[in-house]
Amino acid sequence: MYDRYLQRAWDTLLFIHQVAHFDHVLKRPASYRQSLQERGFRRLLRTAYDYSPYYRRLFRGINLKTCALTDLPVLNKRLLMEHFDEIVTDRRLRLDDLRAFMSEPSNFGKYYLDEFAVCQTSGTQGQPICVVQNRDAFVRLFGMQIARGHSLPKTWSELGTRLVRKKRWVIFLLRAGFFPSAAAFGYMPEAVKRVAEVHKLILTDPWEENLAKLNEIQPDFITGYTHVLQNLATAEAQGRLRLRAGGHLKHLISMSEPLLPETQLYIEKHLGVPVSNHYAMAECMALTLGCPQGHGSHLNTDLAILEVLDRDGRPVPPGEPGFKVRITNLYNQVQPFIRYEIDDVVTISPTPCPCGSRLPLISSIAGRSNDRFWTLRNGEEITIPVFLFTQAFLPYLDMAEFQVTQVGLAEFHIKTVPLPGKSLDARVLEQALANRFAQVGWDGWFTCRVEVVDAIAPDPKTGKLRRYINRMSTPGNVTPANSTAA
Repeated sequence: MYDRYLQRAWDTLLFIHQVAHFDHVLKRPASYRQSLQERGFRRLLRTAYDYSPYYRRLFRGINLKTCALTDLPVLNKRLLMEHFDEIVTDRRLRLDDLRAFMSEPSNFGKYYLDEFAVCQTSGTQGQPICVVQNRDAFVRLFGMQIARGHSLPKTWSELGTRLVRKKRWVIFLLRAGFFPSAAAFGYMPEAVKRVAEVHKLILTDPWEENLAKLNEIQPDFITGYTHVLQNLATAEAQGRLRLRAGGHLKHLISMSEPLLPETQLYIEKHLGVPVSNHYAMAECMALTLGCPQGHGSHLNTDLAILEVLDRDGRPVPPGEPGFKVRITNLYNQVQPFIRYEIDDVVTISPTPCPCGSRLPLISSIAGRSNDRFWTLRNGEEITIPVFLFTQAFLPYLDMAEFQVTQVGLAEFHIKTVPLPGKSLDARVLEQALANRFAQVGWDGWFTCRVEVVDAIAPDPKTGKLRRYINRMSTPGNVTPANSTAA
């Protein structure tokens, strides 16, 4: 019991220190953050070499004091899971033991061996992976979020005000479990709860009950999947939600699903506050924080290194979308992620964020490249922007939700859900899509079959709604015989 009190006291002191540290770093010149990044990078390499048999083998012959990032090998999901027990830097950690720990629901929120936070991805984008890090990582994660994730004054008087009147923070979760978003909040430091009144709403509860709870709580902040925030905006527009009238709501945080510009504008119009687009993953939860003014995501260069690359692994210049990214997590010394490759399509802004942040701005996050819509026309690969579907459906206010699946080079299946008591006409929606494609010069290229359904179920493991799904092969696996869209 005594040790538990000491741990809580340490966590609280560390949390306060991290809030001050991350705020201080944000105010310093870019050269200061670059020096922090360089020191963190070299420390990570030394730790990986000294304590990970896998990296000791791969780094043999490389001068870790002077090497460039591009001199190092690339890690991917397959390699990570095949060599998990060799990659981790603590020899007590074994993948089978961690999986057994996570298989017991009562362990949710507990630290493995009283030291390590663990989570496991759902595998909806491929092989599931297990992520392990020490408990201090989450203290630092939430310290960074408190310091950088909002526009409120970062002063001791503001902190004192929060102790008197805590900010109310609502978090939407599918359920308790070891998937990343729930695990992050399951490991939320107790110190955060001293300055924030945290309410967790469960997505599987009746929707009207959750709306009633929100009307009663009147939160200052809401964190949720993009489709949840959009549904909240619809409820506000219909008068079933009364957050604008309450006057407390200051900020919305979108997570885990792509946030299209049209969707962001819709949410901000009806709820009256900015939407931050938080881009992160289990492998590096502190990669970015959404701009508090809604301009994109700020890259935490003191905590991670992000490489934005084309299909062949070459860097793309700012302002151009990449095809994949490689992430180096500088704060997880337990399970080193060094040049870890993910098929995410992101764009680094060539200009600073309009909000004035000194951190680099990720201006666009389009999601996974393997869910990108595309076709071939006369042998040329053409990207089909997903916003064309969003724009086509914007005038139809009786639509509650939709999901688009590409099933062929020229064929899409679309599920649509009407609002309660409303109806949708599939033929009208199909014509709206045809008209939108014609406006961009693609008249007659595609067949869009619209189906009106009662509901579209989110992924049962993650709670995410996948709005855009590609069931085809990747572009390089399509033969020239199929190269002309209808």
